[in-house]
Amino acid sequence: MQSPTDTQPRSHLLPLTLLLLACYFILRLPNLRDMPPFTDETTYTRWAQIILEDPLHHLFVSMEDAKLPLHYWLLALTRPLAADPILAGRLLSVLLGALTIPATLLFARELWQLNPNAKSNPNLFPALLGALLITNPLVALNQRLALAEPLLLFEAVTVAWLSLRLARLITHDAPRPILLRATLLLSGAWTLLLITKQNSSYALWILPPTALLIHSSKSQFTTHLRRFLPLYTLATLLALALFIPVLFSDYTQDLHTRIFYKPIFQNHTTISNWIIAKENLITLVSPRSDLHAQWWPHDPTHPLEEGWFYLYLTPPLFFLAPIGLLWMAHRRQWQPLLFVSIW
Repeated sequence: MQSPTDTQPRSHLLPLTLLLLACYFILRLPNLRDMPPFTDETTYTRWAQIILEDPLHHLFVSMEDAKLPLHYWLLALTRPLAADPILAGRLLSVLLGALTIPATLLFARELWQLNPNAKSNPNLFPALLGALLITNPLVALNQRLALAEPLLLFEAVTVAWLSLRLARLITHDAPRPILLRATLLLSGAWTLLLITKQNSSYALWILPPTALLIHSSKSQFTTHLRRFLPLYTLATLLALALFIPVLFSDYTQDLHTRIFYKPIFQNHTTISNWIIAKENLITLVSPRSDLHAQWWPHDPTHPLEEGWFYLYLTPPLFFLAPIGLLWMAHRRQWQPLLFVSIW
């Protein structure tokens, strides 16, 4: 009989994981080099080549543009995957995408366990989430290019999964060694995220306390918080101990830029930061042509120029996403809704 601190048997996820991985590779690998190189791909693969030529002096070459180095280290390490550097970089993205699938299934299983009264098959929700991940056009595009986004997605999903797992173990009174191992795993995942992309990694560190909040009852929250804070502090200090030396490895950029990477919300002399934020949001979600909104059906004589989420997700997925959140609210699934919304 399993103790409350144990996860659901992972062997149950193995057949599903293998099936999704097979579908994933069928969709990602064909004609991988047929797409012309994207500008950023050529820059990133060139940095990888520079690192390989002289790693002792060029290990942090990407920091000259205030871009953290993990992705470019991985590009250098996987350069032998193909004679063509672009193809080698794209193969790395495909492999990182493959790692994201089991991480996603484990994350989905943790979300499913937030509802102890659920009567559906525990593999149904992970299967649906994994299928959406594989067929999502925006994710598929990024996982076929030599960009940092596949690595970032893998790390973000892993941090979300490990945050929920640590909170569940705390609220189920897991033994200290198990809690310590879970803390070290979470700290390691956040460290990788920190040395991949600055801004998003800072925001995602709110996930562990959020997970504790949704896992803990009101009567036990103070007790659980006392167990959580030392572990959260330890994870934070370990991650920062590895991140700060990387941050100070290059002095060609000012410290503010190195910390926030070309921050959008720097003080602007003529334009309000709120106006900039509004325009960026519109650019992401509103399909526009000649500054006019062009929702479906589209006029083929006026190609859309903005609305990246709308274009890459395609209209069905773009509208299904908020419907899914509304359905969770209708079913009063407040705990997973809160966590997913913040994530």
